[in-house]
Amino acid sequence: MTPKQKRAKKAQLISDYGLRCWWCDYCLPEEKLTLDHLKPKSRGGSNSLENLRLACFPCNNSRGNSLYPPKRLFTLNQSLINAVRGKCTNS
Repeated sequence: MTPKQKRAKKAQLISDYGLRCWWCDYCLPEEKLTLDHLKPKSRGGSNSLENLRLACFPCNNSRGNSLYPPKRLFTLNQSLINAVRGKCTNS
């Protein structure tokens, strides 16, 4: 993907899903969100919008090339997650 294509896909995903990490639901500024492949490219995934989601770096990084949710989700404090859910005013 070229930088221009990345920007366009990121903008479309923000329009579709808001400024939230797909995995932990944290509300983040656009520059803190990364493109995450649901099916990793190393496992045959594509750069199509259907295969891309926005993720915070810790969630994206902890997934690696796994097909499963990030390991860090199982260690996050549930009350902390609930506290930030629904608090995103810029999505």
